[in-house]
Amino acid sequence: MTSDRPRRHCSRCGHRLAADNRAATCSACQSPATSDRGHPPDVPNDFWQAAEIREALATWHMGRVIYAYRYHPWHGQALPQELVAGWLGLT
Repeated sequence: MTSDRPRRHCSRCGHRLAADNRAATCSACQSPATSDRGHPPDVPNDFWQAAEIREALATWHMGRVIYAYRYHPWHGQALPQELVAGWLGLT
């Protein structure tokens, strides 16, 4: 069964919206935890001394650096790729 209704996408992140979502944004973008993250958090200086971060920086491979940043234990849980990309101005 297919629908002739046009697909709607989140005005903030571009993800496809659920059929029952009448808002302009997806539920993740509506979450206070995500909306408070318009900019990267201020991390302590020892954040950059973690082995994973230092190894990634030593390789000069930005993908590895971003991955190490996103998965750093200081954050409590992995940061979404879209969130960090938004901070960097990437799509």
